[in-house]
Amino acid sequence: MAEPPRTTALSRLCWLLLPTVLALCVCELALALLGLGAAEQQVGRGFSRDVSYLLPDPQRAGAWRTQMFQGEEPEISIAPKGDARRVVLFGGSNTARFPGGNLRQFLDAAGPDRWEVVNLGRSGYGSARVLVLFEQALALEPDLVVIYSGHNEFVELGFEMQIEREWGALERPLVTAASKLRTFHALVAAFETGATAPAGRSPVAPERSAFEHDKFRSFQYAQTLRRLQAYEANLDRMCALAHERGVPVLLGTLFSNDLSAPFVSNIDPALGAEARRLAIEGLMRVHAAWPARWKEILPREPPVVLNLGDWEFGDGSGGAAPALRALPEPLAARGPLWADPSKWRARTHELMSAWARFHAGPTPDEREALPKLASELEGVLARVPDHPLAHYLLGLCRLASGEPERARESLELAARYDRAPLKASSLTNEIVRRVAGRHPGVALFDFDELVRARSPDRIVGFELMQDHCHAHADTYLMLMRDLAEIIAREWAASSGARAAAGGRR
Repeated sequence: MAEPPRTTALSRLCWLLLPTVLALCVCELALALLGLGAAEQQVGRGFSRDVSYLLPDPQRAGAWRTQMFQGEEPEISIAPKGDARRVVLFGGSNTARFPGGNLRQFLDAAGPDRWEVVNLGRSGYGSARVLVLFEQALALEPDLVVIYSGHNEFVELGFEMQIEREWGALERPLVTAASKLRTFHALVAAFETGATAPAGRSPVAPERSAFEHDKFRSFQYAQTLRRLQAYEANLDRMCALAHERGVPVLLGTLFSNDLSAPFVSNIDPALGAEARRLAIEGLMRVHAAWPARWKEILPREPPVVLNLGDWEFGDGSGGAAPALRALPEPLAARGPLWADPSKWRARTHELMSAWARFHAGPTPDEREALPKLASELEGVLARVPDHPLAHYLLGLCRLASGEPERARESLELAARYDRAPLKASSLTNEIVRRVAGRHPGVALFDFDELVRARSPDRIVGFELMQDHCHAHADTYLMLMRDLAEIIAREWAASSGARAAAGGRR
């Protein structure tokens, strides 16, 4: 008599899991039909779709107000949509500093349309937050949107990076796989949002943005690239949403200070302990042999970053402004675009004086030392080809040696390989160009090229910049003239296309 087939442990486990799998399939189907939990909606702490960045103004029909500044700045009131063409600006602190009033004046002067500019730039907002705000701000009925975003991708950790840091190697693949499911996204959204606002109270405001750059300081370059993939997906999503609404987009490349040092220069453990030891020893020798007159421009820990107050809210006690590099035409007669030195703080004078000594050129002894420093740095890069700090210091050596083109190449690589940059790079701008090129209705505005063309040897420095990514007020004003020209041109082109198609927004 034949024995009945034995049930294996694996088959028993499969039968036990079957109800769960079926329930999950039903949930996925239901969420798909309801349009909830889409995987394209990036999960990030503080980035929930259920918080309200914009609210209808109860005092004026058709008007709106923001609720995203948490008392740090006045909230923005947005009038009902009228006859003026509405341009809405999106991005981080750079966008927030764009002088919207001047942009509107330049647009009105370009004629024949009347314009309105709504600046929704917010300090600290990376593309994940900008995307959520963007989705909601389409209710403002913009005629054109400008997106300048990419400096803040390593500011807030977000949900995925918390998982990567805090979960073990065994759990991470499971969570990554789960994140492809609508059910996962729906549950996380419910967790983030919590209880809904009680009746009569304002909808939930966005969580206050947090500066968490220290949590990225252990990053390796592979993690950097994964983070930038999410950035690209966020830009893609914004452009697609705008296209669905028939709203033209100007997507801006990002400009940064080439002379600002990289922020994180970790060495890949896969290169081995010996390569790491030799690279660190080489960098230490460079630091020790660096010319004493230029020590102040070497990167420090923590980094010395000048802020707006250092340029505009001091007492000028440091004295007259030092001489940096001569700007090319048409800015040669104007000189650096910085604020009046009588408003500088002492540390601004100190750092600019150090850069003035560097730009003045090497002494004979310093010139003799430069080839040795460059050779040492090239040795470091032979062992660690993507070391940001080594590329940066080599760029400075080449600039001091009178090799601006080679210096620019090295400084570009320093920014490109930064493990946790707080400024954009050629890598960031390659992403921006790719996104602009694959979406209909999206035009590229090359901020980076405009700033480089107005910088000595196309190397952007403190003549136009306050710090690693923020510009002087007059630099922004100059760029608003350029932006107004391309907005007027793109609007005319899109209007012509709509007229040819027999439609009008």
